[in-house]
Amino acid sequence: MSYRSWAAFVALGIIWGTPYFLIKVAVNEVPPVMVAWSRLTLAALILVPIAWKRGALAPLRGHAAALLAFTFAEFVIPFAAISIGEQWIDSSVTGILIATVPMWVVLLSRSFGVHEPLGARRSSGLVLGFLGVVMLLGFGSIAGARGWAGVACMLVSALGYAVGPLIIQRHMRELDAIGPLAACMRSRAQRC
Repeated sequence: MSYRSWAAFVALGIIWGTPYFLIKVAVNEVPPVMVAWSRLTLAALILVPIAWKRGALAPLRGHAAALLAFTFAEFVIPFAAISIGEQWIDSSVTGILIATVPMWVVLLSRSFGVHEPLGARRSSGLVLGFLGVVMLLGFGSIAGARGWAGVACMLVSALGYAVGPLIIQRHMRELDAIGPLAACMRSRAQRC
């Protein structure tokens, strides 16, 4: 791999992992629902103007049911579950459990009519990814009923994060992806 690939990998790891650390810090002082609402509001403030300028909001008419399902799967349930679960587990455990999203996508894709071949290479990657998650998580970093409730919150979040894109791929494939994201964030931020 090139230097540029490694730099991108490190940057992605930092960008991906930092929010979980910040959520862990925030839930010590702010109620979890407020943390989730703040994430939605910030994202809406950034995405809605971009989607509006690109003309990605108008084509959403006629996709209300899919948008509602996507909103709950991708934002409402995961954002709330992560904020609640991070009260009881470390942010590193959160990041590791959220890393199971690709595995959920593979397991659920056929249920959504998404048929990508799962050859030997992808199967090996799935197994190695799962083993990597287990090794990173370890067996001693989760304690008590609340710790396991936190794990359950993260797995529900990972499941939601996997289902969201599958809903888009199944029902809104022809749309600019930023449109559904912005519309869902805007509607959730307004209703919370």
